[in-house]
Amino acid sequence: MKSVIRNKFVIATLLAFAAFSLTAEEGIYLPDLTTIVEDSSEVFVPEVEVKVSQTVTVPAGTVETEVIVPEVAEVPVEPEPEPEKVLSGVDGVVGAGWPGNIFVGLNLCSQNTPDSYYLSLLYDTQKSFKKDDFAKGFYDRTFSLGAGKVFHWNDNKNLLKLNGTFLDAESGLQGFEESSSYTRTVYSGKASYIGYLPKGFELSAGLEGGLYNRSLERKDDSLYGGISPELRMLWHYKDFQTSLYGNYDFEKGNGNTYHRGYTGAEMLWQNRYVMLLGDVGAVFGNNIGNQKVLVPFTVNTTFRFPIGISETDMVIGLEGGMSSDGRKVSALEKDNLFTAVNAFGDDGLTHKEVSDWYGNLAVFFPIKDFFGLKVDVEYRKTAFGNAYIQPDYENLSACGLYGFEAKDRQLIYSTENVILDFGNLNMAFGWNSNFDFVPSTEDEQSVFAFAKYDGGKWDVSGKMEFPVLSRDSTPVLDLESSIELKEGVRIALNIEDTVKLFNGKRRLCTGRYASRSGSASLMVKFTF
Repeated sequence: MKSVIRNKFVIATLLAFAAFSLTAEEGIYLPDLTTIVEDSSEVFVPEVEVKVSQTVTVPAGTVETEVIVPEVAEVPVEPEPEPEKVLSGVDGVVGAGWPGNIFVGLNLCSQNTPDSYYLSLLYDTQKSFKKDDFAKGFYDRTFSLGAGKVFHWNDNKNLLKLNGTFLDAESGLQGFEESSSYTRTVYSGKASYIGYLPKGFELSAGLEGGLYNRSLERKDDSLYGGISPELRMLWHYKDFQTSLYGNYDFEKGNGNTYHRGYTGAEMLWQNRYVMLLGDVGAVFGNNIGNQKVLVPFTVNTTFRFPIGISETDMVIGLEGGMSSDGRKVSALEKDNLFTAVNAFGDDGLTHKEVSDWYGNLAVFFPIKDFFGLKVDVEYRKTAFGNAYIQPDYENLSACGLYGFEAKDRQLIYSTENVILDFGNLNMAFGWNSNFDFVPSTEDEQSVFAFAKYDGGKWDVSGKMEFPVLSRDSTPVLDLESSIELKEGVRIALNIEDTVKLFNGKRRLCTGRYASRSGSASLMVKFTF
């Protein structure tokens, strides 16, 4: 059974980081906030690799201008030029709907200055899930604030980025006896530096820290704090690049301490047709299983082939090795609704490292400029006893939250996509499959489709996901249409989980809990 979870506060953070990063590197970019993001159901946006035409506007350079001095006795004194004004751009969505939906998403970014900044706000709530009312705990709410600033100096050879985020998310426990809601609060901040040195060298460093709190109905349940420094030295020459890097994760809370260090080296060579990559590292820490040191590695090769029937290259990628990822308590709980690592009195996990032998094949075949096929196949098998960590949605704890379990896996995952691009009309169809091992948060099989028509002044789009083998096989169908009222202002109608809107039934999300289903909202989108 697939637990369809839409992690809204993670999306909010990514929106903020995307705006900040692109502003720093390439000027202002305001992310699209057209999709209402919820905890309760997954938004599927298929990966569409298509040929995109771009019109690049080259800014005017310095123009030599002849200065004519008037023939008068006194030469006028030219006034000092005024400093360039720092303008700001605003991008946002404001909407409301049934049953009890309110959504506000705003981004404010600087434009004509290299030392850019951004501010972001997200508020998203739904009070009652159709027939199930607010008083019985059927509601959710997310509030997020983000801010960031970029500093350049020494002719842009040094770059410093600062950003921070506050998130507060609450979900009702839907009639559970001991508590009606639980809240997750996150404070996070990061500073990163990049220095461009002579002879192709680059030095980068970062420091990230944060606090994570989970509480059950006015009773503090857990508080975790952590810090993560990182350092990388990179050298590139023509088509070759190599780097040495290291990072460290530390987290402490509820009487438990987690620390994990990683150091590695990477080499990359690429040209127009071939990319070769090799990466090897070493992992140490107090939650990495029975091994004192783990040695993850990756070997990757990608080939591009020009073909006569399309201007887009055919791409074949092969990758394999041993992967090893650390899972902090705060990350596990933030990424999985209605869960607590210590739900049953202790964390129940002998390790928090997930290690796999793996291999991946990715193929993109463009049949025409408007038509392509994409296939990805991945194999994973547990390595060194560091089993896959997932929510245990079969066992509910006394506090109303689910715990976690570690399970050995041998997984074959595949996804097949058909991509169509007719200019104003874009479509994608595909099939996802999990063989042998099925994660508790995913379906064994599912079919998906996406289509959008852009008529300039108006557009219409829809996306559908159909879980083939699932406890709830009702397809998830989302529809949206918008029309331009004036330049920079559009009004949109959004209908989510259309089938559930009309049949009036719940959509199970995780274990016993239901998710948002069947809602309609009217939104105003604006860009200034």
